[in-house]
Amino acid sequence: MTLTLTLFINLVPEAYHEPDPAAPPQAATTERRSSRTSSAPQFSAQTRFTFAYSLVALVAAYQAGAALWAGTVHPSERARRALLGGLLGLLALLLAVPLSSGDWVHRKPRPEALERLKRSLLSRLAARGAKAAAKFRQSIIGNGGSGSGISAGTEGALREPLLGPGVGVNSVSSTDGHQNAVAAAATGVLVSCNGGGGGGDAAEDNIDTNVVAEEGKLGTAATLEPPLIMPATPEVREGDLEAQLEALETVPALPDVPLSAAMRSPIFWLLMFQFGVGLGTGLSFLNNLGSIVVALGGQPGGQVVFVSLFSVANATGRLAGGVLSELVLRSYGTPRTLLLVAISFLTLLVVGGAAASELSDLYVVSVLAGLAFGAHWSLIPSITSDMFGLTHFGSNYTALQLGPAAGGYLLATVLTGKLYDRAARSHGDQLFCIGADCYFQTWCVLGGLNLVALLGTRELYAQSAKRYRRIVRGGGV
Repeated sequence: MTLTLTLFINLVPEAYHEPDPAAPPQAATTERRSSRTSSAPQFSAQTRFTFAYSLVALVAAYQAGAALWAGTVHPSERARRALLGGLLGLLALLLAVPLSSGDWVHRKPRPEALERLKRSLLSRLAARGAKAAAKFRQSIIGNGGSGSGISAGTEGALREPLLGPGVGVNSVSSTDGHQNAVAAAATGVLVSCNGGGGGGDAAEDNIDTNVVAEEGKLGTAATLEPPLIMPATPEVREGDLEAQLEALETVPALPDVPLSAAMRSPIFWLLMFQFGVGLGTGLSFLNNLGSIVVALGGQPGGQVVFVSLFSVANATGRLAGGVLSELVLRSYGTPRTLLLVAISFLTLLVVGGAAASELSDLYVVSVLAGLAFGAHWSLIPSITSDMFGLTHFGSNYTALQLGPAAGGYLLATVLTGKLYDRAARSHGDQLFCIGADCYFQTWCVLGGLNLVALLGTRELYAQSAKRYRRIVRGGGV
């Protein structure tokens, strides 16, 4: 089914369809009018994300309420069909997510979208040229205005094209102002570009130039002007606009650590241990819910409502863990590893609650266990990219997934199964172990492992706090 659906995927680059946030009101209005009959989006990416996120939360709340109602009232077959119809109706709303996001069939981008993308590219090139020119002039001033401040390497670097050779030869006729701005950047003119939003001549960019007049005095009152160094005019090849923009989207604050180097770091093994113990504990609870319910006095098959609650909380934990960690990191600079400490502590509470709970307490325990289980799946990948970078993210994260693979088998199958069978033999039970002590030894072992994992996660937070401060200062978030 998945392979079949891939045939209907239509790549709609965001740069071609998102409205330009820096567009003047008049130009933006002109663009909206001209694109009403085209495939331009009527919803921003943020609005689309909020709609999808809210819809998933609504489905989760609906499922939780339906599971609780079904577990207490035992509805008829007609009522169950009505619940299923309501769920399918909510899921059908997901079909509205891709609406107005582009054409159903892949077509070439609209001309106004191409012009906007070109302006964005040249604006960034102009900003980079202005930054290089400022650094160049500072090197001259720092040497007392003497010609020795100009090194052959600096002069050669400024003479190189900003996009490098092989980028393309097609110039942009409607963006001459940007090309002149880039050329002026190397002569000491700081350029700030505000990208236009419309298409054609009516949406030309507003370029404010402020000449930097910094003089270095040599001996008497004579002033030495920096030499006029003209870099090559930036060139843009239309077929590579997205690739050129992506090349400028660098995040220098993030590290670039391959798997071989990551495995020599204690952070890697602390992450793997928490990943394995945390998810192994969640799987131990989920996979054995049927026998846990029977051991606490419930009927066989009575675990359905608890599995539903766990599943809904699992989805909620995955969504909330990712968004919440991103929010606190961007707003307050709080490391994601601090949230991982909180989730590790929540997992320890779940083990304690399961060891001391009665059948009626499993409702709360199932929700907390699902939240902790799901939050791991959103926090661990984000922390992996923060600590080891995105270049080798695939190999690093795949290696970390060996933790939950081993933890799920060793804890949820081997440990839990052997201790449960031992308790059943001590009771003389044949098919099911009856009694609150059937899983008590399992919870004690899992509690000890989670306590060690909590201490390890606390050490992980201590080691990563400085790195997160460096990421925040460097603009990596």
